[in-house]
Amino acid sequence: MSGKAVAGLLGGTPTIHVARKQLAYPLYGADFDPLNHHFLLVGGGGGSSSTGVPNRISLLDTSNRSEIKEISDILLAPDEDNVSSLAIAESSPQSLLAYAGINSSVKDQEAGINEHFRSFRVPLPAKRKKEKDTSDSEPPAAHVAPTQPLAREAIFRAATGPKNDCYQRVLRLSPPTYADGTEPTIEEKPAQLAPHLIRKVATIASGLATQNEVITLPVTETPSATQVISRINLEKNEANDADLVGIDTTGISFALAYATDHELFLQQLGDQQGTVNSDPVKVYETQLGPNGRSKIRALRFLSPRHLLLLQNRQNKSGVELIVLKLSRDFAKVQQTLVKYLKNLKQAVGLDTCALSKGQDGSQQFVIAVAGQDSSVQIHTLDYIAGEGMTSFKQYADVVHVHSGPITRIVFSNFISPKLPISGQTPPQYIRLATIGVDKNVVVQTLPLKPSPATGTGQNMPRYVLIGPSETGSLIYNIFLALIALFVCTTAVISYLELRGAIPPILGATKYLPQRWQNSHGGSYPYAHDNPGPMIPASMPAVESIIDKIRLSEATPVIEKMEEIQQSIKLAEASEAIKSMQSDIATAIPSMQEVQDTLAGLVAQQQSSDTEPNKAVIVRDLEHSGGELSTELRKAADIAKEGTLRKWDSLTGHEQKTWKRKLKEAGQWTEHQGEAILKGVFFGQLAGVVGHIVG
Repeated sequence: MSGKAVAGLLGGTPTIHVARKQLAYPLYGADFDPLNHHFLLVGGGGGSSSTGVPNRISLLDTSNRSEIKEISDILLAPDEDNVSSLAIAESSPQSLLAYAGINSSVKDQEAGINEHFRSFRVPLPAKRKKEKDTSDSEPPAAHVAPTQPLAREAIFRAATGPKNDCYQRVLRLSPPTYADGTEPTIEEKPAQLAPHLIRKVATIASGLATQNEVITLPVTETPSATQVISRINLEKNEANDADLVGIDTTGISFALAYATDHELFLQQLGDQQGTVNSDPVKVYETQLGPNGRSKIRALRFLSPRHLLLLQNRQNKSGVELIVLKLSRDFAKVQQTLVKYLKNLKQAVGLDTCALSKGQDGSQQFVIAVAGQDSSVQIHTLDYIAGEGMTSFKQYADVVHVHSGPITRIVFSNFISPKLPISGQTPPQYIRLATIGVDKNVVVQTLPLKPSPATGTGQNMPRYVLIGPSETGSLIYNIFLALIALFVCTTAVISYLELRGAIPPILGATKYLPQRWQNSHGGSYPYAHDNPGPMIPASMPAVESIIDKIRLSEATPVIEKMEEIQQSIKLAEASEAIKSMQSDIATAIPSMQEVQDTLAGLVAQQQSSDTEPNKAVIVRDLEHSGGELSTELRKAADIAKEGTLRKWDSLTGHEQKTWKRKLKEAGQWTEHQGEAILKGVFFGQLAGVVGHIVG
């Protein structure tokens, strides 16, 4: 099983389903049907050039999370400009009211008229499918009535008079509500209203005009310049983005936010009943740094009191998301959160999706940022009742979404299912669409979950994006740690079995190749099960450092035995060893005599200036909880190893420490005296000279 699969089983990041379709023209505008996210409207084209690339608006079906299908096309005039902005103003089961920014032909503009603001009635398929989680069913019927053009208007002042490069750069609409003013939820409505989502006001902003403007007007089928609610003159500056939000429960009061490169403005809007607009107030300005000033690229209202800014740092040095808290009079802001987006040098687009609120007012916002490198980052931000906005959390970073620049990024509108949640409530999800000059439409389906989860006794939850589970991540990490521990433990036990240090547990000698066993010095019997001396059987057992010190003085006997063993053929080895054991038994008739003889040799060594042939080395096994190892080595080899020190060269503190360690290991007692230790070399297994941990 792959790590990704394990992560999925243990609550890792869910799979994002992606659908992709290439159309016949470059794309510049897109919007989801606010009533049904199965429908996506996109537009663009080749403009009035003679390239043959058409200008179109296409209605797409995204009900299948793995496939996008075209339902209908609106073929636009080939001598007019391409679609520069697009939005859906109203939605019903039968049709959509769409707004678009499309410049008139060059001939019309030279005549002094640029009817840039267009409206269309887009029929929908006769049968609308019920929403499903996977949405893998067949799409709605493709047969629809033809699209109806409704209005062509010149709203900008620069759109009348001498020809210029003015175009409709920005098109934004107020949040959708039902016709009776209630918030969208899946519930029963009166027949004359349900379901029918409308947007009350729209705002547009010009680009490349002699005098740029930000204009707000009511949503109607046939908008005109005479209906304008607010008209703001920016002179040579351009509004990079704008957004609208309702600020009361009546649905007739709205606030407008718009931003130039370095400044953010707020305005409270009047309505058609005679309420006066407030003057725009500059509430925020980017700071001048040593390399210039950051630029405001996009903005979105999160709530009537919170605004999200997308800023590009100077010289393509990074991207920031900033949350501003607005005062009640919309005259001041307070910066509350800042998120620096890793891996992004510059951003080109932003959109947000507000999910449903909990009983206490808590709510999650899903945020998508399109990068100049054609990547998309998805983040979440939670508003917690009594605490405010929490920190940003990154959900996904999707690279190479398009093969060219992303021109628009847009979320579907989330409509909460009917509450309370029951077993009949289907899984919920939202969609994120990106379009680009590469003619591709890419739709990502993001699953949602109720919070608190069902089964907790609360059936009125809010919905949140399904992200990496903290519990699942912890279990996944523990799972990997246990696997690593199991592998390491198996390797250590196998090695110790091959060395004969422990009794057979895994039976490694049965499965490992003989050459591996030989490379580890051969397999030795486990001492407690089948005692096998590491020295000839006729010699006394070596159980302490004192015995090894004495044994070091018996070098001539041992070396003689080694020479005999090497010189005798394998077939005669047994008889030779028996003979050798008999000789040694004659020379050393008893254990006491051997110990007395060795003690005498030690005494001779201590009184002589000559070095012994063999010496004892004591090492501190640092990694084994203070255990000691002792071994016999040739004096010539010890001289080459500079990490060993004799007893006399140790400091008083080091000698005390070694005494303590030797006594704890049962290798030495006080009555044996220090003299017995003077011929011993001391060191640590790691080779650190004289480093003693007290």
